[in-house]
Amino acid sequence: MKFALPDLSLPLQSVEGIYHERQHIFNCAMHTLNNLLGAQIFDKYQLDEIAKLSLERSGLRPSVFSVLIPGYWDANVIQMSLFEKGYSCEYFDTRRPIRELNLGPEEGTDGGAPAGASPIGLVLNVAGNGFMRFSRRHWCAIRRMAPDLYADVNSKLVRPRMLMAEELRAHLGELVADDGDCTVFIVRKHRAPSTD
Repeated sequence: MKFALPDLSLPLQSVEGIYHERQHIFNCAMHTLNNLLGAQIFDKYQLDEIAKLSLERSGLRPSVFSVLIPGYWDANVIQMSLFEKGYSCEYFDTRRPIRELNLGPEEGTDGGAPAGASPIGLVLNVAGNGFMRFSRRHWCAIRRMAPDLYADVNSKLVRPRMLMAEELRAHLGELVADDGDCTVFIVRKHRAPSTD
């Protein structure tokens, strides 16, 4: 899986003011959440606690990866973290054509989002660059800036990359075609955040 480098020919003001954490060690899930929400909301300790809670609720034992590899947070941790802050995380089946991805207001109440809730962005899980046969998945986010304007805030990018809606669909199509196992979640505001 190759990640496109940002278009450095874009004027700096086109990405100025967009919160963007760069990749640090194996913390891509934390960077993804913070980049999507536009601020440093989560740290690794909070996500570790959410991961422990997720395991307790499921009755499962921690995987060898979560014990040995720092920052190994799965989709359950991403979803629980977003839910805690008042967002729903709706899975999009990438076997369907990308053109079917609903980037507009939600028409029903599926996924916990109220009717009319527009997405705040997307969370993606794609193949990462691995050493020899060992490949690690990579979490990244695409943040909605305006109805047809998005910022690719992937922590592996030097700076955010702006995408129009059709460019976003083309980018997602490439990721799905290259990866073959790209996971896409649509994130929408669904309620007031938890005060617990």
